[in-house]
Amino acid sequence: MKKQILILLFGLGTLLLASASFLMYLWFRACAQYDSFEETKQAYLDNFPASLQDATITTGITILLLSGSLVCFIKVISANFLKPVAVVLVVISVLLLSWNIFSLM
Repeated sequence: MKKQILILLFGLGTLLLASASFLMYLWFRACAQYDSFEETKQAYLDNFPASLQDATITTGITILLLSGSLVCFIKVISANFLKPVAVVLVVISVLLLSWNIFSLM
């Protein structure tokens, strides 16, 4: 693969991972402010437009973002471009993805 494409893939993967991480940051921020689960959940969902104020939808979006980042990083690894960094980011993506899939159960 061309180096420019690999740079774009790495950047896209990083952007997707950062976006998913930001959504998780919003959840942790809500957790720190409220004691009950229902208050925490509502505070988290208040960060989104009315059409996205459903925990299943926001978790699904996070899962899609993390899956996309995982695909990008795996392609970068297979081309031996920034392999050590991409491997670390794959591990982080897999952990966060597993956590989000588990939270749907």
